[in-house]
Amino acid sequence: MKEIQFSENIQNIWLKFNNLTETPRKLPKTLENVDLSGNEIEIIRINSFSNLENLEKLILFKNQIKVIEPNSLIGLKNLKNINLIFNHLNRIPAFPTNITVLSTP
Repeated sequence: MKEIQFSENIQNIWLKFNNLTETPRKLPKTLENVDLSGNEIEIIRINSFSNLENLEKLILFKNQIKVIEPNSLIGLKNLKNINLIFNHLNRIPAFPTNITVLSTP
């Protein structure tokens, strides 16, 4: 995957319908909202979002996600909303207790 360059102080990214097959690497730690809906992502890896301490909303709607690796969302202490609708998950992993909106199939 080609590396995407981001501004250091960016708070929101919308990478909808970009045919991404994996989550972007080196996302800025200042991000609060990430929308990766409508891509071809199959796996959420343990280090996909690990540095995003400020992340509040994660939209993964309409991807091809089959696996969310254990503990891949641990450390996202501000995450309140995650959308996983229209994916291919057989099992929903444990999520941080601070999530107030969990949208799943």
